[in-house]
Amino acid sequence: MKTIKYILILATFFILSFQANAQEFNKSIDIVGFTQDQTFDHLKQFALENDYFIEKLDREEGFIQLGYLSRTNNLFKKDYKLSINVLLNSINENDCRITLQIYMQEATTRDFITTYEDIGMIKSQKGYSDLLLLIKTYMDRQR
Repeated sequence: MKTIKYILILATFFILSFQANAQEFNKSIDIVGFTQDQTFDHLKQFALENDYFIEKLDREEGFIQLGYLSRTNNLFKKDYKLSINVLLNSINENDCRITLQIYMQEATTRDFITTYEDIGMIKSQKGYSDLLLLIKTYMDRQR
């Protein structure tokens, strides 16, 4: 009887651990009604209007790299820098998919000198969903 309980507990543990690792979050959004070129132009304008620094543009590849610098002026939150890769892929003739990769560096200030520690790729849904929602809202206003 103890063996059966042990096997059931072990099986439950494996099932739950596989489910936790399998949970992926959405890093992309589909833009309906805009071609890849139109989406590219709108994203450039979005970056300019929302304080994102345009680091690289490649229309042919459908690639935009944006930078963002957070200045919180808050004792409890650290400043940070984001490097955002925006990849555009045509779904069909009139629709485009925007996929994001977000890399983060966190600021540390010591003796009036600020250094940035690599945090790596953002692993939370919130970082992606907030930016995707901003982009989606902006694109909807362009119609």
